[in-house]
Amino acid sequence: MFVVNPVGRVGGLVVIWKEELKVKKKLFTSFTVELLIEDSEAKIEWWCICAYASADARIRKGQWEVVKRRGSLWGWFWAIMGDLNDITSNEEKWGGNPRVEIRFQDFNHFINSNDLVDIGYDGIPRTWCNNWGNGGEVKKMLDRILETKDWVGKFGKAKCTHVEMVASDHCMLVLDIKPGMRKWKRRFMFDKR
Repeated sequence: MFVVNPVGRVGGLVVIWKEELKVKKKLFTSFTVELLIEDSEAKIEWWCICAYASADARIRKGQWEVVKRRGSLWGWFWAIMGDLNDITSNEEKWGGNPRVEIRFQDFNHFINSNDLVDIGYDGIPRTWCNNWGNGGEVKKMLDRILETKDWVGKFGKAKCTHVEMVASDHCMLVLDIKPGMRKWKRRFMFDKR
């Protein structure tokens, strides 16, 4: 587990992984946790970048530039996941006023210029809710996992699951790079009839 504490009520990031995952290096910035993962089965090392992007569009644009520069250090195999705090189109939003198309440009440019792919998800489609009642509720897909095309080439069966949380306005993201490969423990029963 790795934690970046919030500043006041903003930010904060917790990254949890299974014990068998070999994390070789842990780095962090004010808005990312960067994990170098060794996958001996796939015979590669790859970077898992967990992010909490700013809600301020100007700050977030600068954060995308930082990620783009750092991407050259991470190489061909990396994935960025977390609260990216933006959407690619109005289709990823429910409620409230629609956004004008120009407001999607920075995020879509970030995705395209880094050659990133969204592998999709299981679970609810919108990962954040303002939790307002009386017709003011807004939901958006702010949390997601984006991967380089080379990463997808190695982990093509990877799966993202949106897990609804009770105590948060965001869903938790679960990345399973080897779905179906789990060894389930047999359930304990007193009587095996």
